Amino acid sequence: MIQYSYAVGSFSTLDDMVATIDGLDIEERENLNRALNDSFRSLTTVESLDPDILMIIRGIVSAGLFEEASINSNAEMAFKSYVSIKNGAPAEHVEDLVLIGFSHPMTQEQLEMAARTLDLLLENGVEPLVIEGIVSYGIYNGWSGQDIYQAGQGLIYGIERGLEGQVLALSIIIGIDQDRDVKDIGTIISESIQFLEKKDLMDSEEITRKNLALQNLQESLRQNIPRSIAEELYFIAIRDKWTPDEINAVFNGVMVGNREGLSLNKVATALIIRIAQGLKGVPPQKMVSEELKYVRQLEKKKLSLIDSDRNKHKRYMKEIDQKDVVYVKPRKDIPPKPSTPKVYYPTTSRRSLNIELMKQSIKEFLGPPSTPYRWGGNSFSGTDCSGFTQSVYKDQGVFIPRNSRQQAGTGITIGLNELQFGDLVFFSKYFNNYITHVGIYIGGGKFVHASSSRGVTISSLNQKYYAARLLRAGSKRIVY
Repeated sequence: MIQYSYAVGSFSTLDDMVATIDGLDIEERENLNRALNDSFRSLTTVESLDPDILMIIRGIVSAGLFEEASINSNAEMAFKSYVSIKNGAPAEHVEDLVLIGFSHPMTQEQLEMAARTLDLLLENGVEPLVIEGIVSYGIYNGWSGQDIYQAGQGLIYGIERGLEGQVLALSIIIGIDQDRDVKDIGTIISESIQFLEKKDLMDSEEITRKNLALQNLQESLRQNIPRSIAEELYFIAIRDKWTPDEINAVFNGVMVGNREGLSLNKVATALIIRIAQGLKGVPPQKMVSEELKYVRQLEKKKLSLIDSDRNKHKRYMKEIDQKDVVYVKPRKDIPPKPSTPKVYYPTTSRRSLNIELMKQSIKEFLGPPSTPYRWGGNSFSGTDCSGFTQSVYKDQGVFIPRNSRQQAGTGITIGLNELQFGDLVFFSKYFNNYITHVGIYIGGGKFVHASSSRGVTISSLNQKYYAARLLRAGSKRIVY
């Protein structure tokens, strides 16, 4: 294979930019050049390209190669990113959001306005988990870029009035999904704020349902139910008008499943489907018992492993800061917020991994079907790279932080020749030595990870794009 290696400097043409990207043979380089020039044709015929922005686009194209996105998808997202940054969207947020575009349709307007929204919310001190939730939901559910930005503005306004950000974000999401065709975004946001301020805008039955769902959501989060699952139940309970008994029974069932170590994604899915099919006179609590029994049968092997593991390794509660679970890149020019309330995660003082349990956890994500990629996700319905690694380690009773950069700060550093099953391997997709991806080593030169174009999958460290971007000093052993 013929490869090229150029020093990276200033360049003003796409061909010059591609010439600086390592790991491409002649045919790949020609195909990438052709696709990029086709995508950029509307710009290059009327103006020269900005060298500073092209330097950023080089990193985005490199990330697309790493994620194994198709050449056309890579070129399309490079063009949308260039226009977004040229229009003033913050480059660091465009880099984060472009990963969605490798696996999910995204317009240039969505990309630009979502990046502006991220910046606006971070500037106003909104917690990254709240930001991540509302922005990613808007993109994945077809909101326009302007809808996303207005939702962000409404979120800031409500928080300034003393409302809790996560709950308000969910309320806005529900309102937009239900009423976008009949009400303008401003009205929807105003009604969401007024409801949470206890101003009666709806009939008493609707208010009772929303308040009960909210109470169950908050209790679920206190019980360490993943936000993605608790929020989905909250959303569906209100959207589908579950009865109070159904709301209480379902949330309680998920909390029981969590204590037993069941797959909460399977529990939640089983309960949602059962209610959608109609209970046909079966009391909600009995329905929940039947579905939990069904999931226990499916999970028999994993539950046996977890039970024996708990008997061998004592688990206790470890105190951590909210900053340990963020995903969105913080703005460098904004000082950190004062300390937020502590949250607790189960962990152990173990000195060895339960290999069989970890294999089972990984297998569940691999499928079939493979768990799809979802920016900011950490469940079987969709996960990003660090959400996947965090979830697998959680089954061991071991907490690791939420994003790849923070995960790289845990454990001990090991060399590539020392890698063992379960070790974390880190990559720089943008060729800048900045950690942007993580996977779990499984032996034989292979690792499993959440790819934005393929979902959770197994890849080889020897594959050219991974080998070139592997941070050779960044492999970590979490349990040692």
